Amino acid sequence: MSLQMHLNDIDQLFTQVFNKKQTEPLDPLHSKWIGKLGHGRVSYEYLPDGLFATQEYYFHQDVTAYSHNNNISCCFLMCTIEGDNCFGLSNKRDLHHFRHSMITLGYSKTEEEYRIDFKKTSNTRQYSFCFSKEKLLSYIDEFHNDQLAKKVIKADVFEIFERIPMTYTHRMMLEKLVNNPYHGSLKKLYFETHANLFLLSIFTDLSTFYHTSFTICEEDKQRLQKAKTLLLKDIQNPPTIDELAKMVSINQDKLKKGFKALFGNTIFKTLTEVRMQLAYEHLKKREMSVSEIAFEAGYENVSNFIAVFKKTYGQTPGQMRKERSFYHS
Repeated sequence: MSLQMHLNDIDQLFTQVFNKKQTEPLDPLHSKWIGKLGHGRVSYEYLPDGLFATQEYYFHQDVTAYSHNNNISCCFLMCTIEGDNCFGLSNKRDLHHFRHSMITLGYSKTEEEYRIDFKKTSNTRQYSFCFSKEKLLSYIDEFHNDQLAKKVIKADVFEIFERIPMTYTHRMMLEKLVNNPYHGSLKKLYFETHANLFLLSIFTDLSTFYHTSFTICEEDKQRLQKAKTLLLKDIQNPPTIDELAKMVSINQDKLKKGFKALFGNTIFKTLTEVRMQLAYEHLKKREMSVSEIAFEAGYENVSNFIAVFKKTYGQTPGQMRKERSFYHS
């Protein structure tokens, strides 16, 4: 049975910040309930046309939290780096899953109360951008994305517009955004520049997703979902494209084109990104050598692993382990 609570202090701070009634520098909020149930932080930073929030939690037991949207209607872009939680209206049974390595675009309306379910002993790390519906529509308009624009205009209650997988380009851009090396006016310039670059990348990817000309029937979607599961089941010894096509009873051409259309990435890039994610997580724990991490990620040649890692993250594993400041549970 999970513990239930209300996030009044966080709700009040978010309302003040979003409405720009809070003018003092924003320090990380260490709420009382976080300290009693685990540890973590919530912090906010201003953007010229919105807000950027950081949420990091680790709980010792299952937690069901209730959050009340007092007087803000806003659109959000939720980037879940670690952990899985469920989120939805408190008066409805259906909850939406915010899964790790996914980016979710949605809408939150004034006076709605939300329920959030957190699982114990699971790190949750999420970064979110909040902005007005008008601002989101101005972004979408740049890409002539009429289908998404219609969803946003019609939204009158809590709604999820779209989800896209988080690529390692996205992850690296977020890491650069939150690891700001500057102070004073340069700190603000760096933050706003990298926030805008990230948003540009996301809305470009969303536009590509909506304008894909490759249509997939429901039966083929199920085959492609199975193909992805089989591909990632054993990343040390993954099947070849020919083997994968035979395993799901689909021809290679349809497999490659359908996989890219459905998941936004090629089969090879998907496998590489999962391998790099695993390597990244092992690197944070500091329990394995680089050669051991390479083997776990499916690379027999350590030099090849280091080359791919550097191409993905802009640093070698050794450089990242030495220089990068990770969030520890």
